[in-house]
Amino acid sequence: MDRPRPYAAFNVVLAKLDHDGRDAETVALVIDLESDGISRSGPLDLMSFRGMPLGELTFNDVKVPAGSALKVAGFKGMMEGINLARVDAASYGCGFIKAAIRECAVRANNRTAFGQPLSNIQVIQTKIGLMATDYEAARLLTLAASDSFALGHGGDPILLSKAKLFSTDAAMRHAVEAVQIFGALGVHHSSRVQRLFRDSKALQIFDGTSEIHTLMIGRDALNAHR
Repeated sequence: MDRPRPYAAFNVVLAKLDHDGRDAETVALVIDLESDGISRSGPLDLMSFRGMPLGELTFNDVKVPAGSALKVAGFKGMMEGINLARVDAASYGCGFIKAAIRECAVRANNRTAFGQPLSNIQVIQTKIGLMATDYEAARLLTLAASDSFALGHGGDPILLSKAKLFSTDAAMRHAVEAVQIFGALGVHHSSRVQRLFRDSKALQIFDGTSEIHTLMIGRDALNAHR
């Protein structure tokens, strides 16, 4: 099957000025991808988010007009965009958990095992009960993070990290359980839960890994109790 090709006409690039050290001043540039010196790869074949085309850009002595610089404070300004992406990721996580609940409930109510519906088996009830509980917790955290971001200045970074971490980790955890509930059908490409499994894994990596968010939250908690 042909994959959709990346089709962006412009890209925002964060570039270092003067030197390439960690403390270098940075600037955010809007770059026309038809400029001389830019080449782009074909679509990258990801295991998940397969409807979202992604490619690599290579820059070789690309000249960018001074007027293409965004009026943001370099890396700090770009972090506002990253924080918004973290709200998006948390929202995806909520949607994936809700989808897992729906798929598993339909499966459990319609699948018979050992002479009774799966929905009568306590271990299935427990799995879906935890999904429903985590969905409400993830939804409320994500709403709080969204409200924080809407107030401006990039929002509360620790609250954003908590929402992103909890929602995406819960989505992965319950996607695994959904595949388990579906059994052999769950690992077949025709099932929706295998897609939830693949997409949820990506959420734990995009926009800051779960490990990075856990580290930031832990440091904040330690500093608050010094």
